[in-house]
Amino acid sequence: MRLVIAQDGHETVGFTYGYFLLPETRWWHNLQDVTLPEEYIREDGHRSFAIIELAVRKAWRRRGIAAGLHTQLLDGVDAERVTLTVRPEPEADPARNAYLAWGYRMIGTSHPWKDAPLYECMVRELPKPYRALT
Repeated sequence: MRLVIAQDGHETVGFTYGYFLLPETRWWHNLQDVTLPEEYIREDGHRSFAIIELAVRKAWRRRGIAAGLHTQLLDGVDAERVTLTVRPEPEADPARNAYLAWGYRMIGTSHPWKDAPLYECMVRELPKPYRALT
């Protein structure tokens, strides 16, 4: 697992974390409206990196902090692709728009567990090996 924290002085203003998908992951099987080829969903513990959370406190948004967190989290990640989910509600439009601007594309709707809300699943292919441009 990788974790990056953004601070303003001693105050935490944002964070992101993620991990490589393991061979037994249910990540791709949670997609409801698309059937992906078996070769696409095969995981080996290094093929796909999943961003589980990326958050910036409201007062610090729109300052490039999320982009910086994203860049640092992926710096040096040796994976074919990165995936994440975002809520479909209009309140998530700024995050979704950022992900699209960063090269992600929508691939389906995820329902990760019973009684969970729906999420839009996005994927971004990474150059091999990935190195963040800083």
